[in-house]
Amino acid sequence: MDEQAAPRRPIVLVSHEDDHSLVTRGGLIPLGVQTKPVSTLAVRPKRALMLAKVSALVLTVLGLGALYGPALETMRIGEVPFATAFIGVSSPELKVEDPFTGLYVPPQYGPRERYSDRSFYEKTRADMVTAGASFIDINIVDGRAKLFARGVLEEDVAIVKAPTAESWCTVPAGLYQVESVVEDHFSTYLDAYLPSSIVFYGNRFVHGWPNHPDFSAVDASYERDCLRLSSADAERFYRAASVGMPVVVHAAAPRLVKEPFTYESKIKDFSTPYYLIADLADDTILAVGERHVAVPVASLTKLMTALVVLEEMALDTKIAIQEPNLIETVVPRLSERSRVSVHTLLELLLVESSNEAAEVLAGALGREKFIAIMNERAAELGLVDTIFTDPSGLDSGNVSSVNDLWWLTRYINEYYPFIISVTRGDGTATTTSAAADGYAALSNFNSLDNVDSFIGGKIGETEAAKQTSASLHRLTFSGSERDIVIVLLQSNARTDDVKALLAYLEERFGE
Repeated sequence: MDEQAAPRRPIVLVSHEDDHSLVTRGGLIPLGVQTKPVSTLAVRPKRALMLAKVSALVLTVLGLGALYGPALETMRIGEVPFATAFIGVSSPELKVEDPFTGLYVPPQYGPRERYSDRSFYEKTRADMVTAGASFIDINIVDGRAKLFARGVLEEDVAIVKAPTAESWCTVPAGLYQVESVVEDHFSTYLDAYLPSSIVFYGNRFVHGWPNHPDFSAVDASYERDCLRLSSADAERFYRAASVGMPVVVHAAAPRLVKEPFTYESKIKDFSTPYYLIADLADDTILAVGERHVAVPVASLTKLMTALVVLEEMALDTKIAIQEPNLIETVVPRLSERSRVSVHTLLELLLVESSNEAAEVLAGALGREKFIAIMNERAAELGLVDTIFTDPSGLDSGNVSSVNDLWWLTRYINEYYPFIISVTRGDGTATTTSAAADGYAALSNFNSLDNVDSFIGGKIGETEAAKQTSASLHRLTFSGSERDIVIVLLQSNARTDDVKALLAYLEERFGE
């Protein structure tokens, strides 16, 4: 390995009173101690812009603009050029082509499957170059990262390591913006430093070679980081990156070509009219009842809650526990805690279906804002029968159809398999965060008694929704292993109904 370990840094002890949580994606910044310039996580963009304008005005009034103007241009906050990071002078107003209308419009940022199409991705990149934009281009398919400054290619480097399939930071294709740049981000989730970090989508980082807490470099077999560049390359990207800079990501769609497998489809009467069975590999619907009728879904709501958390929040952030969020839940665990990590809350949410964890997570972003994002993502995914009214599923206003829940489960399984792995409860995608936070072993509410085919999913139950389930199963048909999703709503006997549907599959398609 040719990466060199970072030099040892001094340890600063901070009192409890100085330990202040930022309302942002990131860590804790001590208020009373500064040993070096703080990162951009400590300065809000709007506040920085205001400071820039005030500084320029004061210099003008005092007649010192000519003297100090050049200094203002290179003034730095943390390690980011002040002017380019916050004033936005590095790029003109960006517009991209809408694939449906052909019109050029301001971009919609976030995951977009259309960027998996190479021609659309390359056309968008060419439009950005023509517009003279400064942006980062991440091509996971080809393993390259590029940096453009005002439409000019400045860097073209190799991606040393991309996230694995079940990683916490899987990066879907899409168009994003840089949210922060951090010289040496320490992730409590990874227990590692990520040097020259560029955060562009919640838990998604471009960064250099990771270092252990003792500042020794990880070895080449380390698999838990995000988009890793060499440390030298990452530092150059970091120096040029600024908050708000676009990041275009080209990643292969999970299934560009459907697998050749044919079923003899047959619809069968069932104890509840709200059921659907589908093959996840080729989207064949094997059995379906009332496909587009919206009914209450209970804790299946938490699948969308988890998706929003992964997209909007950093797993190693500690969240303050507040009394109003401690609502009714089967296993209360938060009342005696002052702060809990997002990662632990996510485990409680998905494994024990914690309603209070759902409310605490939503409250960290602002409850109404969080619910609005849930509904925005539902609309973006084409979930036409779905409405969310709270983050837990307790409210009967959380409604969806078996078709929408199949599509949501399919999307999560393809783009965020980390969520499915957590619901499986076997520890494959976690670092026992709940145990590290002092919780005893969690009880997995999602598993089904005597159903060995279960590989993940979520259950729910309220008076209005009755019993609900969206579960994934690995079965073998004609010597071929198939991953199947079963969605069940308004059931009076969920486990028995799922077993009956599995028996139907064995009878119809088994050997």
